[in-house]
Amino acid sequence: MRKFSLLISGCLFATVVCAQSSGAAEADADRFVERQSVSEATAQIKRWLTADTTFADGMNILESRGFQCETKTPPQNAHSAATCIYPRPDQTQSTTPRKIYWHVTLESADGEAITRIQVAY
Repeated sequence: MRKFSLLISGCLFATVVCAQSSGAAEADADRFVERQSVSEATAQIKRWLTADTTFADGMNILESRGFQCETKTPPQNAHSAATCIYPRPDQTQSTTPRKIYWHVTLESADGEAITRIQVAY
């Protein structure tokens, strides 16, 4: 009986540890990685802003992940445009000598769907 209760305890512990690890991985997937290449940052943002994401929702998604977004005058071939900066200029948590600010430009040809995403720092 004692061996059986140890076995059950071990299984419960393993289940809890796996569930906590899964939750931490999901939280990390929502956080923007500040130290990465432009292509990696673009891929991360495109995982958040899928093909069916509207322009307004795209701005909201980026803002929920620590970006500060502002609409701007769109180029001639676009209806709407926005620039989103990470981290927000009022955040000063970085301990690196040179602060990296990421710039994400969203454009929409029709004012609804995102037609272009450009990432730079």
